Amino acid sequence: WLRLDTSGMEDFKQMAGRSSRSACLIANHVCYLDTPLMCCLTPWRLVADMKTLMARVYMGLPVLGRLARGVGHFPIPFISRSNGDFRSDPEAMARLSIQIDGHILANGHICCFPEAQLNTDWRQLNQFRAGVFEYCVRHDMEVWGWVNTGINHCWPRNVGFGGAPATIRASAVLLYPSAREAA
Repeated sequence: WLRLDTSGMEDFKQMAGRSSRSACLIANHVCYLDTPLMCCLTPWRLVADMKTLMARVYMGLPVLGRLARGVGHFPIPFISRSNGDFRSDPEAMARLSIQIDGHILANGHICCFPEAQLNTDWRQLNQFRAGVFEYCVRHDMEVWGWVNTGINHCWPRNVGFGGAPATIRASAVLLYPSAREAA
């Protein structure tokens, strides 16, 4: 039913989070299955301490929202639901930023979909939001890039709950061993 090709994950499985730095995982975002798939494919030494920066509105989804709240993912307080409008509540974001910094200082890892919305075409990345990269530089994190393909066939963007047959490919690559040095 689902075929999963993880041949591009070997370096990530072997090396991610093994340095003295926390890891930041930056991924494309094409459907709601991205997050559960990433949790399943992320090495266990990381997944228990990895929190996702995600739009607060998704915390209200029936299944994913409940899981996200239970895990303690970070709800970004966007003001608008309009496509392309990524303004956030500055006071709420300042409070959340303290929690995110504390998580990273406690050797936690973060995950982010820097496009900040579901992408309609996985072949073309949308403009990245800069916020997560500020944490990466401030805490000198290792930065990993993750790409999923085919996942949108299993759970299309406009479908409430997926499950169609698909071949899903996942690949992760170390972009920067030191975000501070890369900046």
